[in-house]
Amino acid sequence: MSVDSGIIISYAKKCHSINIIENLLQIGWTINDDGHISYLPLGDDDFNWQYAELSDWEAVKAVLFQKEQANELIGICLTFEDTNIGFSVLFMSDRLSIILSTIINRVTIAGSRTTDFSWYLNRLTILINNYVTAIECRDYY
Repeated sequence: MSVDSGIIISYAKKCHSINIIENLLQIGWTINDDGHISYLPLGDDDFNWQYAELSDWEAVKAVLFQKEQANELIGICLTFEDTNIGFSVLFMSDRLSIILSTIINRVTIAGSRTTDFSWYLNRLTILINNYVTAIECRDYY
């Protein structure tokens, strides 16, 4: 049986996706999702993930910026350093919440199916600031 797992971070004021992604990249997160960049394209409303070469990061970043300007849902996959562990991150169109789906080699508590949310939260401290109103960690079995 599979587990749908995620972290929802809610903010009191709008967050800017590009700034958050750039900050995550500075603390060890990467855009390398199995050798490519995985992201939601401009105008997408069907979760039709697209793939780009790692060398095309500036072009992908331009697409994400256009999506932010158009108030579209923004999605990109990130992994931590060379672990191949990560998530898809969705910046909701209202820019007041972020959903991190721990779909890339999910870390679990030893001997269980339960997600080790502390592993993720310890690597996401840059997202937790004075504007956070809630952090929800959920496993759905």
